[in-house]
Amino acid sequence: MSEVLSYFRQNRERIVELLEELVKLESPSLHKPSCDKLAIFLWDQFTSSGIEATILEQQKVGSFLRVEFGQGEEQILVLCHMDTVWSLGEVRRRPVKRQGEKLYGPGAYDMKGGICLGLFSLKAIKELELSLNKRVVIIINSDEEIGSHFSRPLIEAEAKSSKAVLCLEPAIPGGKLKTSRKGVGVFTLRIKGRAAHTAGDYKQGVSAIHELAHHILKIHKLSDPRRGLTLNVGRVEGGTLSNVVAATSEAEIDLRFIDPADGEKVVNQLYNLRPILPGISLEVSGAINRPPLLPTPQNQSLFRRAQEIALSELNLQLEAGMSGGGSDANFTSALGIPTLDGLGVDGDGAHSVDEFVLLPSLVERGALLTELLVKL
Repeated sequence: MSEVLSYFRQNRERIVELLEELVKLESPSLHKPSCDKLAIFLWDQFTSSGIEATILEQQKVGSFLRVEFGQGEEQILVLCHMDTVWSLGEVRRRPVKRQGEKLYGPGAYDMKGGICLGLFSLKAIKELELSLNKRVVIIINSDEEIGSHFSRPLIEAEAKSSKAVLCLEPAIPGGKLKTSRKGVGVFTLRIKGRAAHTAGDYKQGVSAIHELAHHILKIHKLSDPRRGLTLNVGRVEGGTLSNVVAATSEAEIDLRFIDPADGEKVVNQLYNLRPILPGISLEVSGAINRPPLLPTPQNQSLFRRAQEIALSELNLQLEAGMSGGGSDANFTSALGIPTLDGLGVDGDGAHSVDEFVLLPSLVERGALLTELLVKL
């Protein structure tokens, strides 16, 4: 057995306890005080282990953490995020619990388990005195679940200085890494009509909800699942009372795509939507906020090297697949930097009340990440 794998087996309980603590420290993307508190906690975890860490304070979102370890001309960038999709109080409604070889809790799988791997991989290198001829930089942001608008410049700047990027988002359930992801776009359609009483003045009104219904049908028809292209109107609102013709309506639209050309085509189609009913005005806002992560030659080469390392050092067979969701790895891959995603924990149920981490994966994935950092 490799000494790295032995290290993670011996430290499994410490890693699990850290994961439990991180889940209890709730960190909704839009609750800055909670993310700030977690950033301080993580800073202490790294620095108390003799690892350099810097808190990067933010004005509108929670603080980010930048960790740097090792020396050398080359750099590997590791990506994590501390924020979750869960609102404050979720951990009281759904406390952390262990059940057999599973750990349940909001944000455990996506992706506080990945943060644990990042910390303990550096601790393993340090404590085992493994040779590391490069710098490892870990960025832990607090806005990934809401698009990474504030952290994207930092991520891209660090990526441009890196020979490879390893993203600790969770694995595809079953353990597969992610060598491709769909691109993501978010749009808002706002419609203005004319209010009127539904009794005597009904004909004077122009319903913004009626108009929106037409466009919802048109937008969904733009989907082509065979090409990996989907549009979803996921939130709608409009009107005031049932006896008033609706003066306004609004819809939020989610776009997912594989081929960049498909994404750009749909963007043009959305921005060229025109009123159907007389007296209506409408506007579209939004954009593609994550380009697709494609199986480029650089990414495929990095994956093959990871396969070789996993097999030779850990007797582990790595497989890869595609994810429909986006991550910060989408940004770095689009820059042409070799990128490998899904290196975090195994489990299932991201963004669901059934979210869980398979505890044995903390050992296997921790050892894998450590070997990659040392040998890439």
